[in-house]
Amino acid sequence: MKNQISKTYLFKIYKKYFNELRILTYRIRQDYSNFRKYRATFSDFDGEILYCLVRERKPNIVYEISPDCGFSSIYITSALAQNNSGKLYSFEIEKKKFNIDTKKLIKNNIKNYSYKNHEIIIGDVVETSKSFANPDMVLIDSCHDEWFAKWYINHLFPRLNDIAFVQDITFYDRVEYSGESKVLMKHLKNKNYISLGIIERLENFKKINNFFPKRRSFESNSIILSKKIKIEKVLPNKEDIFKNNFFNLRINNNRIYEIENKLEPFPQRQNIHRTYLRLSKIKDKGFYLKKAIGFAITQLHYNSKPFNETLLFLLLNLNLIFMLRMLFFHPSSAVVLLRNVFTQLKDRIYKRI
Repeated sequence: MKNQISKTYLFKIYKKYFNELRILTYRIRQDYSNFRKYRATFSDFDGEILYCLVRERKPNIVYEISPDCGFSSIYITSALAQNNSGKLYSFEIEKKKFNIDTKKLIKNNIKNYSYKNHEIIIGDVVETSKSFANPDMVLIDSCHDEWFAKWYINHLFPRLNDIAFVQDITFYDRVEYSGESKVLMKHLKNKNYISLGIIERLENFKKINNFFPKRRSFESNSIILSKKIKIEKVLPNKEDIFKNNFFNLRINNNRIYEIENKLEPFPQRQNIHRTYLRLSKIKDKGFYLKKAIGFAITQLHYNSKPFNETLLFLLLNLNLIFMLRMLFFHPSSAVVLLRNVFTQLKDRIYKRI
């Protein structure tokens, strides 16, 4: 099976490392507030599949280009630690991020997942990677220009012993709008690769994924490819109705509704704000209040009730800064808020009588 990667293979290892992923994703979720201070841009499903691939294929050398603030590094180093073998080389071009030394920032971010066989190399990977051993696996989430894709196709892929995991290339229904994706997709025109955007929508994968806490729950735009092993053809549907938001402004209503349906999840649970408000009284108050406010704002064009209920909750629980921000966004709601407060006071007086 290691000589071939397919939907069946990916599902097998997703089940195999289920218990490890439950533990790891829980830990990452607990630490996620620290990552939000900087950047955490690696999506949940990508991280889970990457972890499983490293665990199962047991690479000796892994390249990570570019780790940014280290969020993707967690999945790789955690898998290598379970393997008790292998080394990760993280190539990052920026010497500093957020006015902090990049090495220090990454090491601090992943200290709870530390793995001794991890080296962070600062500099241009085009030059710095030349002096290191050939990789078994590579994660590429870096420059999105044409020249960079040409570089790794011509100079890095020939050195690769096993598989490449490349982010920001194609979603399940549309190719990324970048020079990198254009060059790589042209290179892969008559070759097999796996679109993880398709995989994550399969029901058997979704059932497993539902057990894991959300960290950065965005759809995958990654692909898996290789020159050395057999890859099943799992290609995206490339009919892009969005056209990077440059669709014809004279499109008919049917097309407009189709675009809406792609953007808005279905079916959607009602009154999500109430659940988030309740959760804010248990844990991570600011985190869940922001979620409740965000949902309430998205519903304003349909229904103002979630917005007004959230405002009242914030006032009654003395979360005044959040309340004032909402009123600044939608000042006319102040009238409804005063009416609701009056109603609450009146009900309490009647109950006492």
